[in-house]
Amino acid sequence: MHIQVDGTEYPLRYSLRALKQFENKAKTSVFKMGKAEELSAEAMAWLIYVGIVDGCKFEGIEFKQTLADIEPHVDLSHVQTAVAALHEYTGGNEKKATTKQR
Repeated sequence: MHIQVDGTEYPLRYSLRALKQFENKAKTSVFKMGKAEELSAEAMAWLIYVGIVDGCKFEGIEFKQTLADIEPHVDLSHVQTAVAALHEYTGGNEKKATTKQR
């Protein structure tokens, strides 16, 4: 998945390294997160940032911007993209199998 910030498209990825960084900063488990609305604005920005950093590192793209550099250019639409990408990595979008009861 990719995210566009200030006219530049970046890869978005959530390895365990990125998830640990997010959890340490946001003081919440990504696996217990419900909706994006439950996150603070700081946690939302951090989620986007660690996803971009991890995506760029994984794809070998140099990324030297800080969180403060990208924050003025992100909004709630970016949060929705990051949460969707996070759900892909954590299996949040998978439907659970059900068994028929007889």
